[in-house]
Amino acid sequence: MRQAAAIAAALALLAGALAAVLSARDPRLAATNSRVVFSAVALRVKPGTQRCSVSSYIPKGASSVVVFAGTDGRPGPPLRVEVFWGRARVSSGAVRGGYRSGPLRIALRPLRRDAFAAWVCMRNLGGSRVRFAGNATPQSPYASQGTGGDVIRYDFYRSGPETWWAVAPAVAERFARVKPSWVGEWTLWVVLGAALLVGAGASVLVRRETRCGV
Repeated sequence: MRQAAAIAAALALLAGALAAVLSARDPRLAATNSRVVFSAVALRVKPGTQRCSVSSYIPKGASSVVVFAGTDGRPGPPLRVEVFWGRARVSSGAVRGGYRSGPLRIALRPLRRDAFAAWVCMRNLGGSRVRFAGNATPQSPYASQGTGGDVIRYDFYRSGPETWWAVAPAVAERFARVKPSWVGEWTLWVVLGAALLVGAGASVLVRRETRCGV
């Protein structure tokens, strides 16, 4: 009985911890073009110029983008970000000058639909240069040059903060992408349900073995 009570208490604690994590409200990352955790690359954008690159996927609802700016200790210049899909500008946003080096969040007009292979352009509207972290690793030949094939890192965020409960439909929808045609949004819930059933079955078997041992 004591062992059965201990198992039940452990399962209850696990369920409570899971519910607490899923109920936490935080800004949720919608998409990123990042391929590295840390970049040693500094991509320069001179005054009055812009730097554009292709982002493989930007989901609908993305309402802000975080870049990692370097200002060389000076107040950063005003910036403008524009997202083009095909010939249409589907989103844009700007930030005033005066920021310092570090993560910089720029509010965007939320995308109304998913954009694949969209062009993202960063324009320097000020009178001083600014640098942005890229995606090349320190071992890359581009790491010391800050040029070549590297691109500015963009982290797109949903409007928030949100709980994981609220994000669940979007997670299920993405789960079904780039998979066989028979896979749909329902597949994720089936997989999760099967995992719960396996866990419940395992706990029942443990309880039975405990009783038999007693």
